[in-house]
Amino acid sequence: MKNFDEINKKIIFELSRNSRQNISELSKNTKIRRETINYRIKQLESSGIINNYYTIIDHNKLGYIMIRLYIKLQNINSEIEEKIIKYLFTLKDITVICTSEGDWDLIVCILTKTYDLFYITKRELKEKFGSYINKINASLLYKYSRLDRKYLINNLNLYKNELYTISNNNKKVEIKKMDIKLLNIISENAKINIVDIAKQLKITPKAVKYKIKRLEKDKIIVGYSANIDMSKFGYEYYKIDLILGNTIIIEDLSKFIKSNLYVIYIDWSIGGSDFEFEIEVQGIDSFYNFMKNLKDRFGNEIITYKFYKRKKLYKYKFIPIIDEL
Repeated sequence: MKNFDEINKKIIFELSRNSRQNISELSKNTKIRRETINYRIKQLESSGIINNYYTIIDHNKLGYIMIRLYIKLQNINSEIEEKIIKYLFTLKDITVICTSEGDWDLIVCILTKTYDLFYITKRELKEKFGSYINKINASLLYKYSRLDRKYLINNLNLYKNELYTISNNNKKVEIKKMDIKLLNIISENAKINIVDIAKQLKITPKAVKYKIKRLEKDKIIVGYSANIDMSKFGYEYYKIDLILGNTIIIEDLSKFIKSNLYVIYIDWSIGGSDFEFEIEVQGIDSFYNFMKNLKDRFGNEIITYKFYKRKKLYKYKFIPIIDEL
């Protein structure tokens, strides 16, 4: 396990909240010297703990819907799994790819403007790898909320609980092709500087700054975060899907879940389970202890649950690759 002292915890917490902060801003927010922050970030990057910095984009405002595929595989080895993943990387509308353990082996997210594209993607996947696919479940991600990694600071009250919420209720916003190009550039590199963006877009840095501020104001850009491999600090990522006997408890359940330090996402879906959330805890015993506490509180209404533990995150972005610009 890597060094996980208070300095690293504070830096990771702040970069998770806003990875576009500069060193001076991070120093002010963490009360840590700039030289120390600069050194620690370089360490975290070189050791593969921080993999990249990404921009959080509200896909609904661009007219996209997110459909998730939960895939159970069969009769595979590491070579076949690699072939499937490589194939998924060729599909421009797939924005999330991760392998997992538990009820599902592979999780894929598709951003699309039409259900036709989703149908074609699923059909072609089965045509190409059908003998290795045991089952596919699909659900529409209707809304989700990202919460702070509160366990890093062990404080539920210091910061607001929800960093952002992305919902299908959010109205579509018409933006220009140049803005789409900008979003593609910044989506997987939230720390890219204004001058470099301007060179790629062939406009002035002042124009880039104005465009970013407008996209933030319109809530198309809702934040900036970092892809952090918390497993190197002993934390494991679990996604839990609850099937409830009575959905009347969802409001109380949501409050209870939000009050927990280890919950980082709450999801609402169509075609999925009744209540979904995601946690980061230290090992399987901590996971089962979490679920025991949940069942002690709501056990009479929880019929069953499914879960998966993330193994490896291969791709994670908030906008599909768009060529027709």
